[in-house]
Amino acid sequence: MMTDEQKARIQEIARSLYHQECASLGIPTWEREPNWKGLAARVALRAAEEISAQMVEAERERITAELQEVCDHIRRLYEKDDIPRWLLTRHPTLDNESPLQTIVAGRTSDILDLIDQLESGAYV
Repeated sequence: MMTDEQKARIQEIARSLYHQECASLGIPTWEREPNWKGLAARVALRAAEEISAQMVEAERERITAELQEVCDHIRRLYEKDDIPRWLLTRHPTLDNESPLQTIVAGRTSDILDLIDQLESGAYV
């Protein structure tokens, strides 16, 4: 599900691409374009490509940053060589998902809570 911020960004990109496409064709508005559906399709395709690339890059950056944060915390509890296995092991506190799956799902705070519990000696 997209956030309102992501939807606004998509609209901004689409509007910008629409104006670029109109300008490149010398068309003041799309209603004056005889083949406005073709123009709309080209703009939509360019917008989708641009948005997809930006969203993939943003998601990759988010996952990388959150994975680094989790690794920084878990290093206090596990040896370096054990961390990859810990990241891939399913845990009941994480709805039987691995920490890596939980990060990808956008629930890194659940992992940090689990690490806090482990550090405090709580049985989890």
